[in-house]
This record gives sequence, structure tokens and C-alpha cells, in this order.
Amino acid sequence: MDLAAKHEPGKVIVYMKGELDHHAAKGAMDYIESTIDLHLPMQLIVDLSGLSFMDSSGIGVLMAAYRAMRAIGGKVLVQNAPAQAMKVLRATPLDAFMKIL
Repeated sequence: MDLAAKHEPGKVIVYMKGELDHHAAKGAMDYIESTIDLHLPMQLIVDLSGLSFMDSSGIGVLMAAYRAMRAIGGKVLVQNAPAQAMKVLRATPLDAFMKIL
């Protein structure tokens, strides 16, 4: 899995590319949490457009991001999920915690 972040005033966009499965989840969580700690954004945007696969481990990554953002008073938005990832997202009540576009 490849991860990249773009910082803008008040927000961070994290781009994910590859497979977000149980092998990549810990690294993704660590990357997102350290990016949040570094920039302290009010909005975290997680762009999933580069994912070729996501399983339920991705839900854990997004919930960890939600908890980290909630701790600093921020919000999470998930965008550009491919069809397969969107099926995983829609199978959960994740949209009660963050916007999914």
C-alpha cells in the first residue's frame, strides 16, 4: 500500500493506493495518526480512489482516523471510493461517524 498526504490550511488529504487489507492496516493507521499529530487539521479527507481492494480492515483504519480526529475536535470525510470499497463501506454504519462521498 502506498500512502501520501497533502496538507492545506485546516485540512489534510490522505491518498491511499493499492490494497487496504489486514497486512496494510497497521501501517495505514500509523501513517494517518502521525499525519494528524503533525498537522492537527480540523478536517481529514481520506481519498480512496487509488485502492484496488479493501476489506473490513479498512473500516478499522477509518475508525482509528475518526477517533484521532474526534480527540482534536475535527471531522473525517471519505471520498472517491471505488465500487468494491464502497460495498464494504456501505455494509457498515460508518456514515454515522463520517461523510462518505
